[in-house]
Amino acid sequence: LFTRESGLRAKTSITAWDAQHGRKLRMQQGTIVNLHIARIKETPSDPVQEASALSGMGLEGDRSCKASNPRQVLVMDKETLEELQLKPGQIKENIAVQGSTFFLAQLAF
Repeated sequence: LFTRESGLRAKTSITAWDAQHGRKLRMQQGTIVNLHIARIKETPSDPVQEASALSGMGLEGDRSCKASNPRQVLVMDKETLEELQLKPGQIKENIAVQGSTFFLAQLAF
């Protein structure tokens, strides 16, 4: 369960799957600052206060939540979104994290 509460930020350590290279990436610890669920294709995603992750599927209620989907959850760092002048949820990211930059990702063994 991921949560985002006003004034209290959930800390998380994220392990992501790099489907292109078939390996895990481990990011440094960060703070979840935005959660979004995209329920219907070609419509804006909905900001939510919490989201349940289903193993091997994605986020419950999201249109990408399918075992066969190679893009189950999109995690972005807030710093990159801000640098590109993107609003939260604009690129359909499910989780925006602050303090965890993906260019510092390390292979997880």
